[in-house]
Amino acid sequence: MQINTQNYQDLSLYKNQSNQAKATQPREDSKTFGEFLGMVAPTAEKLEQWEKEKQNKEDSTPTLDRETRILALAAKFGNDIEKAMNLQGIRDVSKLDKAIFNQVRKETSLESDAQKVQELLNETIFALQNNRVKSGNLSNGEYESQAQFEVRKSKTIDILSAILQDIKA
Repeated sequence: MQINTQNYQDLSLYKNQSNQAKATQPREDSKTFGEFLGMVAPTAEKLEQWEKEKQNKEDSTPTLDRETRILALAAKFGNDIEKAMNLQGIRDVSKLDKAIFNQVRKETSLESDAQKVQELLNETIFALQNNRVKSGNLSNGEYESQAQFEVRKSKTIDILSAILQDIKA
């Protein structure tokens, strides 16, 4: 993904929606990165396509459950912040331009090119393996122990790695 800070006006979220839809519309034959992480609501056409694919073959692609999805999304969020900061050439997250950050988040979520999805999955796995995401609250409001977090992190890495291998195949 290449975004030049010279084209800052192009990063505005207020661009003409019809032009933007054409530029970010995913290919019909592949999932976007956001869909792999379970964060993009699929269109009716996409749901129909998945149903047809399911009827034609058994879907062996692993999926993230709620707890592993939260961890994968946290890693993605951190990666998106880092990319947006690099685009701005800053090191202080408090100076991060929200428009640039939101554009980076949107572009990575809607990415459907298989090569770029592989890169994004590798970045997410790297962030998890290198402790860029810390343990925290579970959905029930309780803190998880470090051991519980390590199990959840390992499960998330395994699922993301399996997804990555399925894409490469």
